[in-house]
Amino acid sequence: MNDAIKEIKSIAIELETEGMKLYRELANKTLHPMVKAVFRSFVIN
Repeated sequence: MNDAIKEIKSIAIELETEGMKLYRELANKTLHPMVKAVFRSFVIN
């Protein structure tokens, strides 16, 4: 794999990881059960 593809892959993984972290935090902060379920549905367990 060339360096550009490795960098793109690394950035994509980082973005996904940060996104899942954000949705977990939001799910923990919200009080509304439906919104909590929506945020949790975005996260891979």
